[in-house]
Amino acid sequence: MSVKLAKNGTWLAQFRCKDKFGNEVHKCKRMFATSEEAQAWEDEFITSTGCTMEMTFGEFFKVYEADLRPRLREHTWRQKEYAIKSRVLPFFANKKMDKIRTIDIVRWQNALMAPTQTTASPTAPRTCARSTTS
Repeated sequence: MSVKLAKNGTWLAQFRCKDKFGNEVHKCKRMFATSEEAQAWEDEFITSTGCTMEMTFGEFFKVYEADLRPRLREHTWRQKEYAIKSRVLPFFANKKMDKIRTIDIVRWQNALMAPTQTTASPTAPRTCARSTTS
């Protein structure tokens, strides 16, 4: 990972990371006005491509949306988005992906199935499972 000043007075960012198949890939982008812009691009690229799991679940959802939304019908995406935003993101939005553990998932599931103050009965387990895992 490096940010360098090019001969023409602009900044470039270059680094190596592994792609989804485990192959090492060299990435380079030029023509940044400042070194901060180059570093920001590098950080954003690494986070968005999944080279690291140090992103939050909320950031991961944005990457997931960009990858999945073009392949789904609008109604299907709206259903999936509603389920994730109403059931998953309230619990995990600010939690780093590499910090989510099994016990966190169990607690999340228990919270979903517990009765709330607005309803007398919990959300049916099959309904939760069907809408959040598909």
